Amino acid sequence: MSRFDIEPPTGKVFGRSVPRLEDLYSRRVGLLGWAAWSGGVLLAALAALSQLDLLSHVAAAGLSVGVILFLSNAVRVGTHWRARSVEVKRSGLATSKVQS
Repeated sequence: MSRFDIEPPTGKVFGRSVPRLEDLYSRRVGLLGWAAWSGGVLLAALAALSQLDLLSHVAAAGLSVGVILFLSNAVRVGTHWRARSVEVKRSGLATSKVQS
């Protein structure tokens, strides 16, 4: 193996097992969010060209749904860190400050 070959991720950081990003977020929610956001952008462009008020409201709804789905996925990934810190505190592995 040359030094330019990429090794597959081991799922370990500093000797501890960590979940992969694919395990933390929902691909389905991500794709739905992307589709809603993209549809909202497209509808907003069409609303600007056609000057239809109803179309702009539908575009705003699509953009809002896209943002909400993105944030829900981000929160889902972020809860991993909270769960990990609580686990570390409960196990007594929390680090203390060293006096120098």
